[in-house]
Amino acid sequence: MIKELTNSALSILSKYENDERSGILTREEAQKTAVARIQYLRYGEENKDYFWITDMYPNMIMHPYRPDLNGKDLTNFSDPHGKKLFVEFVNIVRDSGHGYVDYMWQWKDDSLHIVPKLSYVSIFKPWGWVIGTGIYIEDVRKEISALTNKLLSISIGISILIAFLLLFISLQSLKIERQRIRANNELHDSKEKYRTLVEAATEGLIMLIDGKINFANNIYLFFDF
Repeated sequence: MIKELTNSALSILSKYENDERSGILTREEAQKTAVARIQYLRYGEENKDYFWITDMYPNMIMHPYRPDLNGKDLTNFSDPHGKKLFVEFVNIVRDSGHGYVDYMWQWKDDSLHIVPKLSYVSIFKPWGWVIGTGIYIEDVRKEISALTNKLLSISIGISILIAFLLLFISLQSLKIERQRIRANNELHDSKEKYRTLVEAATEGLIMLIDGKINFANNIYLFFDF
């Protein structure tokens, strides 16, 4: 995400650098206009995530939440753990043109709250600038936690639904089995009733079921064929 966002910010720089090459703007005008646009770019849930720009020395060109750093030498600027993050930014873009760096930084616009951060930086070669943006690890943890809780809730809901379906299927199977047993009992009772009627008859009778002799009374059994 931060890589693609940085690429979008680079396209703004490219636009004004193209205006410079076309003679529409001087370099100073192009850079000043590009910085003004990127300075107010915001994204994120609270619309407080931002971009910054340094040169390759490194000197701060623009930081929206640390204007006290603008124009200053950042060679010895380090985070609370002693990491010279801006020097690290320059080193990584000098080696590969872009990359990720983790460090400690203030929480958005709160200079008293220092938290872990991961940033993506890329070089803009025509002007020798380094532009970057970052995500706070705490935001990532919150997002993962929210996603985990959501997936857990969905899993619990699916489990409950499956449990109800299995219970419904079991109850239906039990109902069908009871109906089958009742039907068998009724059939048996019906056969016994007809057997009793046949046996009680004074004439020779046979009971046919599906074309087959199922029962014959005693009188019929002694009939002389």
